[in-house]
Amino acid sequence: MIGAPARAEEPPSMARATLVYNLSKFVVWPEKVFSDPDAPCTFCLLGQDEIEKELALLNGQILNGRKVIFRPVQEPTPPLECQVLVIGILEETALTAVLELLERQPIFTVSDTPRFAKLGGMVEIVSSGARVFFHINLDAAKRAGLIIKAPLLQIATVIRETIP
Repeated sequence: MIGAPARAEEPPSMARATLVYNLSKFVVWPEKVFSDPDAPCTFCLLGQDEIEKELALLNGQILNGRKVIFRPVQEPTPPLECQVLVIGILEETALTAVLELLERQPIFTVSDTPRFAKLGGMVEIVSSGARVFFHINLDAAKRAGLIIKAPLLQIATVIRETIP
């Protein structure tokens, strides 16, 4: 279940990788994003983050009928061949520049960076003790041509962007 707290025995980064995978189940990408029906769904990581090893464990999983592959990226230069982009630790100015660069790209962006959704990211993971919440920037998803399914929206806080 998405809103459930992570199990105590899971390291926090494993719980986050699983969470990103589960959040992605509620995203619909435009058909043109995938070159063919058997094309994989690519998860990428930009920036430093302890989650990298755990995201790599998603290789071979199936997401909405597609095989998952993972790869870290150094630069967010379009065309970025990712459907899911986890953004690790970046300074706010660098983060803002990345989000502006990817603004209309059909890439589902996720981070636990504070203010991520308000700055133009799609899903901000917010932890409070053992509880996990989501801030979703629906405007950013729409600009990118992505649909976030209602069940995820029902358990999230939909926010509006602010100009930094």
